[in-house]
Amino acid sequence: MNDPFRDHFDSAALDRDRVLPRLVGRRAAEDGDRIFARMVDGPAMTYGQAHETSLRWATALHGLGVGEKQTVAVMQPIGLEAITTWVGLAWLKAWEVPINTDY
Repeated sequence: MNDPFRDHFDSAALDRDRVLPRLVGRRAAEDGDRIFARMVDGPAMTYGQAHETSLRWATALHGLGVGEKQTVAVMQPIGLEAITTWVGLAWLKAWEVPINTDY
């Protein structure tokens, strides 16, 4: 089967500068006060805050032994902290399995 998007996705997947943790880090360096995420009915977080918080998560999780290609179950309420946990795991190249605590 001919896949017209194959080359695009293969090259995009190999470009480390296009993965989310690096994009957030680059935006934090360029314009750290710009809004990264905003909850519909609540607080917002800047790129600088998101980058700093995701690095703290990555450091803490690495200290617990989390590493590349490991699966991590995460039980957090929906919110900004859950987003930065996901980005922190991405820095470690670990896979998040989010568990919705609202159920």
